[in-house]
Amino acid sequence: MTRPSSGGGTERLALLVGRSRAKELLWTGRQFSAAEAVASRVEEMYTSGPVRIALAQFEERRAARSRAGAAVERAETDREQERR
Repeated sequence: MTRPSSGGGTERLALLVGRSRAKELLWTGRQFSAAEAVASRVEEMYTSGPVRIALAQFEERRAARSRAGAAVERAETDREQERR
């Protein structure tokens, strides 16, 4: 019996997304977006436990910075309009 050269990744992919979808992804080499990876559960191959928690925390911080940046931008726009 031989060991899978992929470390079991192709077998796990088939379990996560189904055999036909796994074949399509592996045989075509088509790139796909992060949203598609989440929708098809492919990201679960690489994110589990502590990694998933760290990613969620990163996303929360990124969203907070985005909201803070938007608030600063609105304030600057308001100041420019007041000067006019």
